[in-house]
Amino acid sequence: MNTWLDHGDRRYTDRVRLLVEILPALAQEPRFALKGGTAINLFEHDLPRLSVDIDLAWLPVHDYAEDARLIAEALGRLADVLRARPLQLQVQLSAGEGAGVTRLVTSRGRARVQIETTPVMRGTVHPARDPASFSRTATHAAIKLAS
Repeated sequence: MNTWLDHGDRRYTDRVRLLVEILPALAQEPRFALKGGTAINLFEHDLPRLSVDIDLAWLPVHDYAEDARLIAEALGRLADVLRARPLQLQVQLSAGEGAGVTRLVTSRGRARVQIETTPVMRGTVHPARDPASFSRTATHAAIKLAS
């Protein structure tokens, strides 16, 4: 059976594989939910096109300084998980302007995936959803989706 992985750029395919390996680890921080292009294309439309980065929404909303601190701490814990077995990824932490850590750049070999959030855009309009309830693609990813 031919799939979207059988065609196209090998670097793109490697990045998508890495992204799919990373997603289950992100569920270890339940205050994050997947949002943006990856959430839409991976779970809502079952992979017609996939951006190869991960955007996270911080679900609780407190004051800005407290949330920025908590986001940085949560990303630090995720970096530790991604560096450990079984993934053993290289992970660089990156800070946004005037904020703590807001981005992780993960890599294995030539494949690289960014994981980003922002302390400015927090919370959701609608409750976060479990993708396993509506997506064939989500059988292994326990992270919630923000819409």
